[in-house]
Amino acid sequence: MQLIINGLVIGSIIAITAIGLSMIYKTLHFVNFAHGDIVTFAAYIALFANVI
Repeated sequence: MQLIINGLVIGSIIAITAIGLSMIYKTLHFVNFAHGDIVTFAAYIALFANVI
């Protein structure tokens, strides 16, 4: 059961990232690679907040 929950959580994070990237592309008609940088930075902040 825990594997299913972990899969849903990680899958939803990837889905939210993909939806945000596609919304930016549809609006600007330009691929914004900074979106991935922001998501990665937020993941590191969440990791450090969990460790402390």
